[in-house]
Amino acid sequence: LPPHRQRYGFDNQGFWFLQLGAITGGRCLAIAPLPDYPIVRIYTGQFISGQGRLWAAEFPDARQLGRRP
Repeated sequence: LPPHRQRYGFDNQGFWFLQLGAITGGRCLAIAPLPDYPIVRIYTGQFISGQGRLWAAEFPDARQLGRRP
């Protein structure tokens, strides 16, 4: 993790859907760049101000993601 996020134990990679997302085939799709450091776990979901969390999913075995050759 970058030094400014180490005390939290995670790094937010939030974004607005309209910036990185699209609707295709009736489904929402978003693609976001991965950070340059190794990733252990990805926790994702959808949060809307005033409504809270709509859904969440965790990918606990993402150790290979974010590794550079």
